[in-house]
Amino acid sequence: MFKKLIAIGGIVIMALGLLTGCFARSYTIGKNPKLEEITSITAGGGGMEYTSQWSYSARRSSKDGKCELNRVFWDESSNEMKDITVEISKYEYEKIIQSVDGLKYEKYNPPKNVMDGSSQSARIYWPKSPSGSYRINFGESGMRELMYAFNEVWEANAYKANDPVDITGITYFSFGFGPTDVADGASRYAAEIDEESGEVTLTYKEPGPVDEKTAAADPSFVDEIIRIMKEDGADRWNGFSGNDSWVMDGSEFNLYVILEDGTEISAGGRENYPDGFGKFTEDVKNLFGTVFN
Repeated sequence: MFKKLIAIGGIVIMALGLLTGCFARSYTIGKNPKLEEITSITAGGGGMEYTSQWSYSARRSSKDGKCELNRVFWDESSNEMKDITVEISKYEYEKIIQSVDGLKYEKYNPPKNVMDGSSQSARIYWPKSPSGSYRINFGESGMRELMYAFNEVWEANAYKANDPVDITGITYFSFGFGPTDVADGASRYAAEIDEESGEVTLTYKEPGPVDEKTAAADPSFVDEIIRIMKEDGADRWNGFSGNDSWVMDGSEFNLYVILEDGTEISAGGRENYPDGFGKFTEDVKNLFGTVFN
């Protein structure tokens, strides 16, 4: 009987030990789970006010590998809370996940005596992720790297939620692209319309330490710019600000357009480009090439 009690007591102690270990378990991101096992990562926060609420969530489908980025935020320009989801590349998803590699994922017990104030936290999910109040432990450095990754991917993809801009009244067009590690390495194209006379002045700057060239053009030239922007999707690029922090050099571009009503379209990037960029570049080069041989 005494031996049975000892055995039962030992089993109970072992069970308690296992339960305690289970509840107190922490994970090391990149090892358990491995980065490729993570199917989503979410960060969010806010205070007592509704307008202070925000969140980012990147997810990867386990079926087809499709990746998406969702952002919820208060948009001051439209005075409303926005909930936008855009598709991102696998490369961009991996960039977000990589920012938390090596950090601990731990059980979190929120303070019970705090009734207000602001808070923020981040969580990950994978097929065997634990339930309950777990969060990423960022230590003293905070979630700066994760937020930088989220923001970098967002700025390069938010334009996908844009509606096309009506660009029938272009008064100024400027487009440039070229390498970042070569002085005067960019090609630049511009068209400016005199609203009173309707005259069109074209400017072309070829790569290298050379002067700009100017020429006059027919108003139909601007119609061709409008056609190219619509066909190649550049009328949806407003707000694009792409950057690839994993690449130290490379090429960059900028697009700036002004319409008759004062509306501006601005887009730019470094080693990160919107959909249709390659064709748009060739079409602009060919169009200006009809004037500047």
